[in-house]
Amino acid sequence: MRLAKTRFWILLAIIVIAVVIVVGFSTFASANANSVQKDVSPDYASVSPARTVNEDLGAWKYTAGIGDDGVLHVLINFPSKTAADIEAFNTTNRSLVKEIQGNARVLVIFRQPLSVDEFKQLVQASGIKVENYEMRAVEADGTRITLNGGPSASNNELVPQSALDTMINSWQKLPGGATFKGFISVEGIATQVQISALLADKRVFTTELTRAVATQRLLKKLGVANTFLQDKSKFESRLSAPIYWNMENTGLAPK
Repeated sequence: MRLAKTRFWILLAIIVIAVVIVVGFSTFASANANSVQKDVSPDYASVSPARTVNEDLGAWKYTAGIGDDGVLHVLINFPSKTAADIEAFNTTNRSLVKEIQGNARVLVIFRQPLSVDEFKQLVQASGIKVENYEMRAVEADGTRITLNGGPSASNNELVPQSALDTMINSWQKLPGGATFKGFISVEGIATQVQISALLADKRVFTTELTRAVATQRLLKKLGVANTFLQDKSKFESRLSAPIYWNMENTGLAPK
């Protein structure tokens, strides 16, 4: 599909949102969207209490359950209003590495945007099996744009260069233009050893493991094998706040 040449965002009160799909990439633009902290709570009527685990661990809390449809749902709540909150969540996630068994789905958050070459090098060195990633661009008026992408389905190219070039060229046609900053996070499957290596990289802020640990604890309670890494359509999760976005808001990452 062709990328629209018009601006991607529509101002609705305090939220500016736009979604455009381009060759496997999608964009989300906002001046202040996602900045409001609020708990996420289970809203899945098909999840019975007998197949659910709830824990409040102080620095974070979760609800995890498997619905009648076979989908595993994980909801994570954590404070994120201040830099101290986010640093505490970082410490929490680093402490969870020792609980990872076998392969786990991990969200790797960078300290600042990485260039295409840096991103490719980090992924190759870490061995993480990439499912998706996020990139940052900034419009002339300061509006942040989050670009979601993933490896090419046809040839498994990590960053489909033609799609990225098309997107960047279209941004430059916006009033005032937009600057591509780089990659801000990557999500994929990794082992405990690979996660530890990622955390040793100074470019990595944290590896979000709360969802993986919540999943492990639920499956242990139910005595169910973890088949949810192979079929992502059977795994649905939410965090109460976007980590990198709030890092920018609190000065832990550059805007």
